[in-house]
Amino acid sequence: MTRITTPKSVRECLRSKRRDTIAVHDKNKAKVKKVVDIQDIRAQLRGIMGTHDTHLVNEEDDDEDVEDEDVYMYPTDMYPDERMHIDMQFVPRKHQNGNVNNMRIL
Repeated sequence: MTRITTPKSVRECLRSKRRDTIAVHDKNKAKVKKVVDIQDIRAQLRGIMGTHDTHLVNEEDDDEDVEDEDVYMYPTDMYPDERMHIDMQFVPRKHQNGNVNNMRIL
């Protein structure tokens, strides 16, 4: 038979309740800190990753005009300064009809 342990005195009961209250408070405090840290990281990444980087593929877009678009997707582990260096190696060039931008290497 399982025996339920109970505090032997009112003082022990109050200590136990106080410990539980502190534990719950610390847990809630840790959750709030985690949320704040995540928001800070997202704010920092917003400066590095522009809004155009978040949606690289438009699923509603038809594939008919794919040859008209020049798309370059960067590796996910690339640092921003590496990406900037790669971008600086490419310059836009007008296509023969004057409407379409192609990329050429310097």
